Amino acid sequence: MYVTVHSLLLPQGLKPGKFSTRSQSKYANMSQQDPDTRINELEIHIAHLESAMHDMSDMIKSQWDRIDLLERRNKLMAEDIKRLVDFLRTSPEDDAPPPHY
Repeated sequence: MYVTVHSLLLPQGLKPGKFSTRSQSKYANMSQQDPDTRINELEIHIAHLESAMHDMSDMIKSQWDRIDLLERRNKLMAEDIKRLVDFLRTSPEDDAPPPHY
């Protein structure tokens, strides 16, 4: 399950600025590695983060498109309801035939 925190989706229980236990143990001894291995692991990590960022960006775009569609539909339905209410409020006398009949 995910929760929204400062416009970011994080696994439930994970707070901003905190690493999971797995991440802590993975990166805890990174400073002891040789520089090439460390750079390689950081590049891989960045690639995963960029992929997640693009996936979230696509998801947000899709959600905004859906929101726009729903807002347009809501506006059309509100206009239809207003016309219906106006029609129902007209009295039968307003529909009486003109005097020349």
